[in-house]
Amino acid sequence: MSAKRLFPDKKFPHYTFVPGKNIHPEKDGGHMEGQVELNPPPMDPKKFWESETFLYALDLYNYGYYWEGHVWLEALWHAAHKEGLMGDFLKGLIKLCAAGVKAKTGQADPVKGHAKRARELFIKVGSQIHDQHFAGFSLLNLASQAEDISENAATYAQDAPIEGAIFPLPLYPQSRV
Repeated sequence: MSAKRLFPDKKFPHYTFVPGKNIHPEKDGGHMEGQVELNPPPMDPKKFWESETFLYALDLYNYGYYWEGHVWLEALWHAAHKEGLMGDFLKGLIKLCAAGVKAKTGQADPVKGHAKRARELFIKVGSQIHDQHFAGFSLLNLASQAEDISENAATYAQDAPIEGAIFPLPLYPQSRV
């Protein structure tokens, strides 16, 4: 993929984890074996560019490391105490990652379910703020992206490659504000 990196200082894992296809990252020989648990500070949606964890999670998603992106986003979700606007926003992104994992395992129905839930969460966040932008993203665009994934779940799950991105649109913040 020729997508631009948001946090190029951090290297990607040497493989993308796909359940049932390769070794779990936290097991012996896995790409996360022996690493300390992620514990990032809470992310400020108005200063999202300062969150290396967030930027790296987006890079992981954009390059098809969906399980790994889920792990990094989940660490931020825990830092947000799994609640509020930030909690729902991050959970929506986590659901998009989960859809990617399920697509790589060929499971169309879970792809559809995760993407539908992501859409619901992006719409929920948008309904609670006066602006349709959050953490640099258009919530309407994210909801539309999730809807596309849901509607095309069978196509995305059919013969999905283990390596590389599956979904056509990368996740790039549109603004720094």
